[in-house]
Amino acid sequence: MDLRTLDTYFPEGTVLRVDDVSVNLDPQRLHKFLQVAKSKYPLIQILLAVSPMVFNMPKWEPKNQDKHERVFPAILNAKSDHRVYFEIEKIGIPDWLEGIVSEFDCTLATHGLIHVDHRLLSRDLQEMSIITSASLANTKIFVPPFNKYNSDTVSICKEQNIKLVRWEDGWTHLGFHSFQDNGNKYYVHLHDHPGEKLISLL
Repeated sequence: MDLRTLDTYFPEGTVLRVDDVSVNLDPQRLHKFLQVAKSKYPLIQILLAVSPMVFNMPKWEPKNQDKHERVFPAILNAKSDHRVYFEIEKIGIPDWLEGIVSEFDCTLATHGLIHVDHRLLSRDLQEMSIITSASLANTKIFVPPFNKYNSDTVSICKEQNIKLVRWEDGWTHLGFHSFQDNGNKYYVHLHDHPGEKLISLL
């Protein structure tokens, strides 16, 4: 069984993946980033991983505008109970997403209902998160939050004919490596690169 063709997202050519696409994201920054990417590298494929349920970041970071595009407060990484990620405050698929997808010929993926390490969820909760969020985003591709998954994740995706995006398939984070149109896979979180710093990644 060739896992790379049967149950993982493994397209030919260079892929640029944007994680944490949510109602918190600034669509103008995303548009400009994709516009520059496509103008420089017209053949690249773009994958947008959608997070439908997020935190109200201005409440958590009222004095830090650069953090408002995040889907959850960074402080939660220090908590020992994963259920803190369940206390989301905003729900929805961005109303501007369809236009972005059409203009830049993007492929959509789901990033799970909630941005939580799915290994910490029961199989039933994983199933709900993956299937429901895939339905909301109208996709058959799942990008696990934090790039973490387990055997339950794999079996759920196989049963539902959902392609699993595995970090082990060769993804490179743009925070640590320069983007090149070289047939590899790159991913980025826009909130990690405020302002014009984002464009410098390309």
